[in-house]
Amino acid sequence: MIGVLTNVHSRQNKKGRYNRYVLKEALGKGGLIRETESLEEIPRVLEEFKKKKVQVIGVNGGDGTLSAALTLLFRYYPKSEPLPKILHMRGGTMNLASNNIEMYGTPLIVARRLRQKLNEVHHDFAQLETTSFWTLKIMASFLQHPLYGFCFGNGIIYKVIQQFYQMGGGSPAKGLRLLSTIIGGSMLQLQDTLALWEKTPGAVIVEGQTLPMKEHLFLLASTYSQLVLGFAPFIHGDRNTDDFNFIAFNVGPGETMRNLPTWMRGIGVADQLPRDDLFNDRVREVLMETRGGFTIDGETWASEKPYELRLALGRQVSFIKL
Repeated sequence: MIGVLTNVHSRQNKKGRYNRYVLKEALGKGGLIRETESLEEIPRVLEEFKKKKVQVIGVNGGDGTLSAALTLLFRYYPKSEPLPKILHMRGGTMNLASNNIEMYGTPLIVARRLRQKLNEVHHDFAQLETTSFWTLKIMASFLQHPLYGFCFGNGIIYKVIQQFYQMGGGSPAKGLRLLSTIIGGSMLQLQDTLALWEKTPGAVIVEGQTLPMKEHLFLLASTYSQLVLGFAPFIHGDRNTDDFNFIAFNVGPGETMRNLPTWMRGIGVADQLPRDDLFNDRVREVLMETRGGFTIDGETWASEKPYELRLALGRQVSFIKL
């Protein structure tokens, strides 16, 4: 059985491209369509899916909806129980999960492809092609439960995402315009833009070793190799092993602007390592003392007080590839 969790407020769905009846028709009789207006409604949907022994969960939303669903799903399925296969249906703005498995199209197109594939394999779910990704497990001292996702960032990354949402969010094109504005404002040293470059104090401990930097512009961790807007900064980003990509970055605005086009693609970074203001490698654990906010797959959390945070690998998720 297939269960689809739809975030009706995600970009693709909010713009009117979503129609529950057309989507149900595309999935066929074996599809359950459940809509959510908020994150608080996700648990009731997942409870129903588990009770009905759903074998594939389609997430019709963006990366934030996906990470929120997985965070809750892991509570319903202990490690001793196999997880349902996940189908990311590209209902959001960036859709990094499906981009990293090179699966494209609208939610409706994805649903039709799934039905066609199931017909080809006589509804044997075990024959669906999948690819696995590790999740990140994020434990912050001000949160009661761990969070799970695929991409963590703080510092200027968090601030830029906050600005993006203040603009009303929207398309990747808006994200590019915001990036262009930040680059231009940094070159002109505009006060509002320079505030983004304020660094975050705090120790960063990587696998038991404290990094030399006492503050950082941002920390970035991901189990993906490709991030938003073609951003691929990791020098070992194409490995899917039992560790994750991690960057600690404390380089100033001038050098960052000069090297941004190449650093965004991970070019030239390895040639400049080791250095005290830049760490870029695959790791198994990161501990940090930090403050302010952070983002996981585009969703944001913040604390007014300093806090401790730990990054480690979470659980593996099998994504259907169509």
